[in-house]
Amino acid sequence: MIINVINEMIPHSIIMNGMSTRSRPFNNSINETIEFLTYHYHNFVIEDLLFRTLRDFIKNLVEELQREYFPCCEETINAFACKREVKEYLDVLSKTLYATSNEPVRLGAFRVLLLESYKRLLGDLVFKPSGVVDLALHGILKEESVILTSRNRAMLKSYHFGIDYMLLVEYPIPNRKHKVFVPLFVIAKSSFETIKEIDIIEAIRAKIEEPLERKDGPDNVTVALRSIPKFTRIVLTRVATYNEKIIEKPCVNREYQSIPVYGDLACGIISLVLKDLPDMYKMVISNEELVGITINDWIVALLSLAIPLLQVTVASANRPPDPPGGATVDAVVRKIHQETLEKIGKEIQQQLFVMRNHTLQDIRRSVEKKLNSIIDHYRNYGSTSTMVEMST
Repeated sequence: MIINVINEMIPHSIIMNGMSTRSRPFNNSINETIEFLTYHYHNFVIEDLLFRTLRDFIKNLVEELQREYFPCCEETINAFACKREVKEYLDVLSKTLYATSNEPVRLGAFRVLLLESYKRLLGDLVFKPSGVVDLALHGILKEESVILTSRNRAMLKSYHFGIDYMLLVEYPIPNRKHKVFVPLFVIAKSSFETIKEIDIIEAIRAKIEEPLERKDGPDNVTVALRSIPKFTRIVLTRVATYNEKIIEKPCVNREYQSIPVYGDLACGIISLVLKDLPDMYKMVISNEELVGITINDWIVALLSLAIPLLQVTVASANRPPDPPGGATVDAVVRKIHQETLEKIGKEIQQQLFVMRNHTLQDIRRSVEKKLNSIIDHYRNYGSTSTMVEMST
């Protein structure tokens, strides 16, 4: 059932009057971005709802058919073998949908929506040609490093970082005499529970401990390594429209290893663009060590942690990341949630009707056909059996 979300909207007067120093096109940038993200968020809500419906249906179907077909096996020549094959088949069926959303595709969508929202709210980025290829390879490369943890070089420990996307942006500093690089590291997860395997803080501590002991002071690469958690955010790539507890909370409702966790896709994108990148830029230009870190220093730091550089976007901006004023992150996200609900109710009912009356019944018929073939085999031909894969 569609729940009622908070009816807090961004006041029109705040949006228009709070940005009086900007041009008219820029006054509309927040509303345009909300409309743009709402369109895609709406599609993700339907996708996740249908995904969960399908997962729940298969889970319940497995339990129901196990109760129904185990007694049928008792009527065959080899009841034990029949039950074993039915169970093996149903076990495979229960694992066909293991995730709660289309996670690899969602990460690619997050990247595109983030960069497009940046363009609408902060201005154009020029993507720099380099040896670094910009690809989202979630689930293909394993972000893991084996790091020395003792001076006698006898012990090695493996760490998982979980960093899925990296953005390195070159910005001019206020005096325009030179430029600085601002990094953004994104860990994308479908739920908070899956975050707990990440060891980014301990991995960095282990990596820089020995170099710091050998030197009088840290070099740029060591400073970059030590700073990675400050530039890292965790984004849950789910949608929050159907969970009232999530919607009622602010975008950041918990942390992991002092890294903010954004509760859903809209929170992540809006927070990164309107708050994090501007704040990170201010952090860099106000810190003597961070100002001097070059793109090569960041690349060497990432390579030393065995983080795959195929996931890095390198870009340049012609002005600092100054966001439009007049609206808070939480207010923008609530409006995205609200507008999504206003548009989605009828379409969801139509989609669920199709699922329940066609797709789900087709799955049931296909599965029952397979189970009946197993029963017929043991009823007519004895105990020899070859496991037949599920057909849909």
